[in-house]
Amino acid sequence: MSLDPKPLLDAARWGRPWHDPDGCTLCERGTLSDRVPACVTPAEIAKVLSVDVSTVQKWRSGKLGVSQKMGERCAATLGLLDHEVWPELLELAIADVSRVCEGCGSAFVPTRKDHRFCKPNCRQKTAAFKAAKRARYASDEEYRESRKAKMRDRYEDDARAKKLKRRLYYLANREREIAASRELRRRKRAAA
Repeated sequence: MSLDPKPLLDAARWGRPWHDPDGCTLCERGTLSDRVPACVTPAEIAKVLSVDVSTVQKWRSGKLGVSQKMGERCAATLGLLDHEVWPELLELAIADVSRVCEGCGSAFVPTRKDHRFCKPNCRQKTAAFKAAKRARYASDEEYRESRKAKMRDRYEDDARAKKLKRRLYYLANREREIAASRELRRRKRAAA
């Protein structure tokens, strides 16, 4: 993933404008303080970020993006976290770890590996729903027969699909065997 270099360069400049090589008016006006010049050059940014000057120039012109690893390293060099420079990285990290609640279907960030529900209430609702479904299955004859019919149909469809797959596999192997025997006969004729 390539990141936009503009936020990194802005963070490295600390609010100072870029130096204009064709005649910078800020350099002529003096400096912000005794030690900090009023404008900044790509060489200074490259020194701060520990990268090559050409890399900073490519970032500035937009020819090159910043890799996530390089962005983390440069942000750490500046004493910042990578999501402070690129806020969208935080959203992507949250999206990577978020799950869908089995109870209500909303997205949430789990706090442990086996987290399946966003809140205890969702877990209780799901357990109550399953218990009600089991009770209905036990007591309602019509519901039980409809569920059994659905399961029977699903099983028969699976059996038909398995039979069809077996047949297709057999035909594919048979075609390979026929092609191999033809090739063998052709080679024998060519050798004789």
